[in-house]
Amino acid sequence: MALVDLPDAQYESDSYVINNHYACCGAPGVGSPQDDQRQQQSDAVVNWIRDARTPGEAIDLPPGTPIAALGDLKYDGYLGPSQHPDQRQHFRREHLWP
Repeated sequence: MALVDLPDAQYESDSYVINNHYACCGAPGVGSPQDDQRQQQSDAVVNWIRDARTPGEAIDLPPGTPIAALGDLKYDGYLGPSQHPDQRQHFRREHLWP
């Protein structure tokens, strides 16, 4: 995780970047130990972002700071999200903005 200090003359705010490398492998589909671990990892990222967007706790980012969560999320199992739509539960937009 890093707060990227962007030039004030060109950007309205700095940017916050979170790099991830989720648990690998196991049989694709809901219910494997790896799915459970990836869900826990996603929950941790979402909780961190929620904390960053609200005052107090471990981190406080200025309002409106762009946040990018990226990396090797092991999002699509082996065949891709269109063939494994059940894997989309790990990291969804509504988890970030209730």
